[in-house]
Formats: sequence, structure tokens, C-alpha cells
Amino acid sequence: MTAKRKIYVTTICFLVIFALAIILGILPLMTEIEKSSENLIFQKRALDLFQQQLMNLEDFQENYSFYQPTLERIEKSFVATEAPVSFIEFLEREAQKAVLEIEIYPLTLALAETDLWKSSGLRVMVAGPFSSCSRFLERLERASYLLEIFQLNIERIEGERSGKKFEGLDIGDVSFNINLKTFSGESPEEKKK
Repeated sequence: MTAKRKIYVTTICFLVIFALAIILGILPLMTEIEKSSENLIFQKRALDLFQQQLMNLEDFQENYSFYQPTLERIEKSFVATEAPVSFIEFLEREAQKAVLEIEIYPLTLALAETDLWKSSGLRVMVAGPFSSCSRFLERLERASYLLEIFQLNIERIEGERSGKKFEGLDIGDVSFNINLKTFSGESPEEKKK
């Protein structure tokens, strides 16, 4: 083997060893550095988010007296699911103001996946002049309670009605059958416990 050939073979061997060193040593190191950089960026963002949440909490604690009346109003807008006495009294009061006959029944509701709070249902039936029933419905919608009217049926009263349901109504009056969903403020998870 000549000297020139030995130099070529040696150079090629060094190049192969150098390429293997890059492939086996430096590329995994670069990949690890890239992963560590991404992890560091993620942790920095998480820390920034945590610091922002901490600042919001401190701001809330400092201004709690300012938020307290609003929070109390929100708390009063929920309806107790086990015994919605105050809400039923509200319904009866509003029906009495509008000079309407009223009947209230519990209604079983399936918990929807989208519900944020535990809910209960009521079927409210009011009867009387259309304008009074409409006024009752408007007051119900504007009430401070958190509720959803998910079904409304309006029926005109014609002729003699069988049974004692809503005695004393005139022909031409209407009955509103309203299905309500009221919210309690408890999360569905609290309900399961």
C-alpha cells in the first residue's frame, strides 16, 4: 500500500468515525436539548399562568367587600332543590298579583351533561285572562331566580270543563302550562356524593 493510499483510507476511516460520532452522540444530545427547551418553555408558561391566577386571587381578596353584595345576589338567585319554598311562594305571590289560578307540581328532570349545576323541575299551570298570564310569564322571566323555561303550552278554555281544575274561569280565558328548570348552585358532582 502506498502512502497516498494509506492517507485516503485513514481519512475515510476518520470521516466514517466522525459521522458515526455525530449520528450516535451529537444528534441524540441535540434532540435532548430540544426536548428540554420545550419543557422549559412549557414550565415558564405554566408559571406565568400560575402567577396571573395568584394576582387575580389577591385582587379578589383585596376587593372582596366590593364583590360581596353581587355574590350574595347571585347566591339568592339559586333555588333550593330539596325544598324550593321561597320560589314557590314567589310563584304564588305573582299569580295572586295577576289574579290568576295557579297549580304547581314537581317535575322529574334528567341531568344533562351540559348542566353546570344541580337542577330541579316544576310544572306551573296558571289560568286566567291572556294578558294576565302573559304578565305572569314576563315577571317569571325577569325574576332574580336562575331558571329556564323549557316548555310552554297555551290552551284556550272553551265550554264547560270537566273536573274542578281551575274553577271560576270564563270562556275565552287561557291556561299556560309552563315547565321550568331551576338551578341550585350545587355542581352535579356534589349531588353524587
